[in-house]
Amino acid sequence: MIREWPQQVFSFFESSQRIIRWLSPRATLDFRVGGVYVFSWGQFGEVTGEFVEIVPAGRLAFTWGDRLSNQTFVTIDIKGFGTKTHLRLQHQLFGGVTKTEWNEGHINEWTFFLDNLCSVIEHGTDLRPEKAKENGWHWILGRFVRPDPGK
Repeated sequence: MIREWPQQVFSFFESSQRIIRWLSPRATLDFRVGGVYVFSWGQFGEVTGEFVEIVPAGRLAFTWGDRLSNQTFVTIDIKGFGTKTHLRLQHQLFGGVTKTEWNEGHINEWTFFLDNLCSVIEHGTDLRPEKAKENGWHWILGRFVRPDPGK
């Protein structure tokens, strides 16, 4: 549960400036059904997709793809309970592909980024710099950077 109204939580999915605060260091999006987006993590790659369904403060569905994997589908359902919001994210593979490593990796990544969304909304704190440090990376100018192996 996120301690905020559903409309406020939903707003963190509908603008590049807000996406950048919790998910991707670079983002462009045309937030409308049929509109496209690009989220980039620099050397970690980028994903692109198209918005398929938008129900303000209720539901968001979009395709998700990168150069390394098949096109996938993400659905986010947002339900309000007073001043709290329950967010349910489902990320599905297309074409009957089952890759255990892919599933585990995406579960871990989405879990972290949704925790970060909650932290940004409730406390204004971006967890990515600490996550970078834990993994032996640097967080510089809003992006993960590999440490210089020569140092």
